[in-house]
Amino acid sequence: MGLNATKGRKTEINAIYPRHFLATAKAVNFPREQMLAILQEFAGHVPQAIESARRTLPADFSSHVWQAITENMLKLHARLQQGLQAL
Repeated sequence: MGLNATKGRKTEINAIYPRHFLATAKAVNFPREQMLAILQEFAGHVPQAIESARRTLPADFSSHVWQAITENMLKLHARLQQGLQAL
């Protein structure tokens, strides 16, 4: 998946910011307010999604892998929240 940006398309998750979702929405005539609502709803569900995923993991799942996934998800979640607050 790629999102529109001023300098080409963004495909790496660490290079995608809320503004890229808004730019892509604009490019396809999707309402800005609806895109913002989707992003806000998504951001609101991230902590519960992480916890839900943790509960479904087998007992022998690598704690190192889980920690890496969780830490990156929380970083991306914080960036999403900051980006939404800046709009």
